[in-house]
Amino acid sequence: MKKLIYALLSVLFIVTVMAPGFCFAIGEYSDDSPENPMRYSLTSSITASLSISGGTAHVAGRVSSKYANANCSIKVQLQKKINGTWYGVKSWTNSGTWSTSAGGDYSVSSGSYRTCVTATVTYNGDSEHPYKYSGTKTC
Repeated sequence: MKKLIYALLSVLFIVTVMAPGFCFAIGEYSDDSPENPMRYSLTSSITASLSISGGTAHVAGRVSSKYANANCSIKVQLQKKINGTWYGVKSWTNSGTWSTSAGGDYSVSSGSYRTCVTATVTYNGDSEHPYKYSGTKTC
């Protein structure tokens, strides 16, 4: 049992540290492409949303597992496009059982923004790492 807890904590740490780079690495080509949740065996759904009003970005992400006692962790990152490259400007994290969400509000200046959601879903020793981008919003 102790080994399982250490393994889960290790996976969570690695995902938390690696998630921003993962978002940058898969960048441009998947900008507004919805991910196909059917390709995941543990994940029921993953969502990424972004709206901007009055200079404030409203950022949200959610991941749900197909199994009630699966562990879910999520990182939601607001990204800004600068000279053709996406950069993270703010992020939120959370974890939970079966489903979890994260996000918040953030003041933005003019430019193009999107939300990148990366997650880890773990159940019975198996893990998968779904991700999703919101559509691009310009202010």
